[in-house]
Amino acid sequence: MDAGIIRNFKLFYRQQHVRHLVRCVDEDRNCNINLREAIAYISQAWGSVKRETISNCWRHTGLTSQPLNDTLDSESSVREDIAELTSKLPIENPMNAADFIAVDDTEQTSDELTDGEIVLIAMNGNDEDEEEDGEDPPRPPVTMKECHLCVDNIIRYCEENRDFEKHLTPMLSLLKDIECKRTNVKKQKTMFDFFKK
Repeated sequence: MDAGIIRNFKLFYRQQHVRHLVRCVDEDRNCNINLREAIAYISQAWGSVKRETISNCWRHTGLTSQPLNDTLDSESSVREDIAELTSKLPIENPMNAADFIAVDDTEQTSDELTDGEIVLIAMNGNDEDEEEDGEDPPRPPVTMKECHLCVDNIIRYCEENRDFEKHLTPMLSLLKDIECKRTNVKKQKTMFDFFKK
């Protein structure tokens, strides 16, 4: 039942992945995807899966008798976008979009563990998950001032580009919240602060 949903989700995730690669090449920076970016891409991809796709998967089970909706148009436009983005990458002989989307279709994604394997993992701990190769060093936390500046720049960008006007109201609301937080964070001086030697 869920094969169509997973295929559609993967299609949108791959689109986010290729956009990330093109952005990194344009900005001449490392193309590794960190955990925050991966979660954002997963969220965007899931948000792009249409209600019709999920409904069609239910209809394929035979539990409902409603006719199937055609969702191939949106999939083909995403495939075209991936193909166009892939052509922008400085790679000799890149794989075509269909191969890129299906690159991990043959990978095993799950396996049943025996009771003995479960006991062994429970007794020894699973060290495989704890050892991550090539992990980026932790970045310092973003300061309130940096956050304010970034949101302010996004607001300016939304004001200058009509395509992004719909994002202006939430950004203004976010800026207001940041400014309130900044004023609340400032610690009030005590009487003793005035009498320091």
